Order: sequence, then structure tokens, then C-alpha cells
Amino acid sequence: MFLFNMNQDIKLTKIFIKDLSLECKIGVAEIERHKKQPVLINIILWVDTKRAAETDDIAHTVNYKDIYLKIVELAGQNSFHLLERLAEEVAKICLKNILVQKTEVRIEKPKALKLAACAGVEIIRIKK
Repeated sequence: MFLFNMNQDIKLTKIFIKDLSLECKIGVAEIERHKKQPVLINIILWVDTKRAAETDDIAHTVNYKDIYLKIVELAGQNSFHLLERLAEEVAKICLKNILVQKTEVRIEKPKALKLAACAGVEIIRIKK
């Protein structure tokens, strides 16, 4: 079962933000919540950019700086117990943009496990 119509995927463009490195209060254990910890965020925004490509006008596409600023604000002004919740909130920010039809959000917590590079979550959400 496909999460998205494959024919429609072909007509969409991936706009992405890669390796956004932020610090936020995140974790289940009380000790984790006393100071901000690093997280690495990657997002993909699925957008029909045909009109933007024709007009060369940013008004016809997603300005990734706007999405970036909202994610930075979210991480800086909130605290989370779970990466899953942070990922959902990031996905909501992405899907609020009228042009974004689908988003993929990957969040990694580099210092979560002693012997691993990171732990994380990856979600895919589609606009209803």
C-alpha cells in the first residue's frame, strides 16, 4: 500500500532542509530536561513547483527560510519528552504552508546512546 499516489509524487519537487542543528529541552529522564541538548533535523517538503519554475518568483513556491525560522522558534521556546512529539510539531509547521502536500521529518538525538552515533525518529505526513 502506498502512502501517496506515485503519479502525483512524480509531479512534485522535493524542497529540503538538511542537518539543521539545534538545541532544545528534550528527554524523558529529569536529568535530560535540565539543559538543552543537541538535535539534528532534516525535512523534505513535497511541493508542486511548476509555476515557480516558470515565473522564477518565490511567491509561487515554499520559502524554506520561513519554515526554518518557525522550526528554530519551536525548538527554542518549548520542551519535549519525546522526539516523536517534536517531529509531529515540525510536520505541522510544514503542512501549514498551503503549497506543501507532503512532508518527511527526521529528527536525530546525537547523544542519546553511549555507543551509537544517534537515536531518532522519522515520520511522513500528508496533507488531508
